[in-house]
Amino acid sequence: FQSSSTLGVIQHGDVVSDRGRIVHRNLELLSAFHVTVPGPDLGLDALQVRETGEVLFSIGSDVPAPQVGQLRHGDLLSNSGTIVARNAELLARFHPAVSKDYGLDAVYVWPNGEIWFSTRDGFEDTQLGTIGSGDLLSDEGMVIFHNLELMAAFAPVEDVSSFGLDALFVVTDLTGPAAPSRFTNIVHNPGRGTVSMQWTGPGKVFQVLKAAQVNGLYMPISPLMPSVDYEDATGPGYYRLRQW
Repeated sequence: FQSSSTLGVIQHGDVVSDRGRIVHRNLELLSAFHVTVPGPDLGLDALQVRETGEVLFSIGSDVPAPQVGQLRHGDLLSNSGTIVARNAELLARFHPAVSKDYGLDAVYVWPNGEIWFSTRDGFEDTQLGTIGSGDLLSDEGMVIFHNLELMAAFAPVEDVSSFGLDALFVVTDLTGPAAPSRFTNIVHNPGRGTVSMQWTGPGKVFQVLKAAQVNGLYMPISPLMPSVDYEDATGPGYYRLRQW
């Protein structure tokens, strides 16, 4: 845990924002399960916030829950008080040599119900071979990416097979925000030769596109980013926004 001069104690199971606030306390996420937590909190491993505001998550320690039985560290939970998937259900189409709870470290639930995830512990699959704790899996029984595939662009120098996978964020065109994003402020800074811009929109990530002419070819000039502001250092032009 960490101690904040403005927020007090931040536990390792709390959801925090880079804007300096506590989004959810761990005990708030678990409140609908009516568990009696032994200690400050149960930790937090997997996390996905859905468009409806529902929070999907996993915990770091097992705990009894009066209404649904034992909550295990490999189960996918909802802050509505339901178990979305037991660890055994996530791994049902795999073939672990040893039957046990392998934990749940990262998760993404697709609109069609398919679940991408990583396990806290690696395992030997009798058909697929070694599954590492950093591999991205599907509950359809597939390895989406091995960990070293995810890390390839970083060219790690360490000779290890897996660096782990604790968080997962998927940017996809499969679903998109219903409402468009829009610029709220665009300012040319002649002294610096830059253009500062701000916008608003329901997307989770954005990208700024630019063209020399209003009806020209718009090309990306920014990375994909969750922020709602950007400064273009290449001078003025015509701008559009993409969002996901």
